[in-house]
Amino acid sequence: ICTVKKDIPFPAVLGRICTAPCEKVCRREQIDEALSICLLKRFVADLDLESKEPYQPACRQTTGKKAAIVGAGPCGLSAAYYLKQAGIDCVLFDCHEKPGGSLYYGDIDSHLLPLNVVEKEIAQIMKLGIEFRGNICIGRDMSMAQLQKQFDVILLAVGDLNGEMSDLFDVEIKDNKIKVVHPEYAASRQNIFAAGACIGSKNLMIRAEI
Repeated sequence: ICTVKKDIPFPAVLGRICTAPCEKVCRREQIDEALSICLLKRFVADLDLESKEPYQPACRQTTGKKAAIVGAGPCGLSAAYYLKQAGIDCVLFDCHEKPGGSLYYGDIDSHLLPLNVVEKEIAQIMKLGIEFRGNICIGRDMSMAQLQKQFDVILLAVGDLNGEMSDLFDVEIKDNKIKVVHPEYAASRQNIFAAGACIGSKNLMIRAEI
């Protein structure tokens, strides 16, 4: 499981909803059939979640730096997962009461992806020592200026933007997408970055840009 979770914070989730693009081009299919990477990761992840002590990655000693992550969906949670391992303290802000974003509040079939699986994987991420502040809409309940005073860096992982959201984050937005400079994903204001659907990356969860 440590090998799987090195690159994928949500293997039990992805093992249920990933469209498995790697399997469509698997060279093993030239011999018999494609390796079922998706189901293998799901199997390992499910075993781990049901164990007495599910896997937890090691985190470096804190650097004293703090990151505000706006949006507690799969992109924001993944960012927190890796930042915390790097020794950066993280606070997730979200308009919803619970973390999860589209995984929890979206229209994914509950038979395909049961909520208890989502909750278990989120719980493992939060156990790293990540703080969640729900029912807070940045730009309305709390300003970006306030965030900048309290945190060293801000990541915008707010999902799909709409017209009403376009003026909330004090960054350059074009065609309902936050404009970023690759490969750093830096937005138009210093120490503000963006990732996921708000920059247009919503093709497949496994390909989320972060």
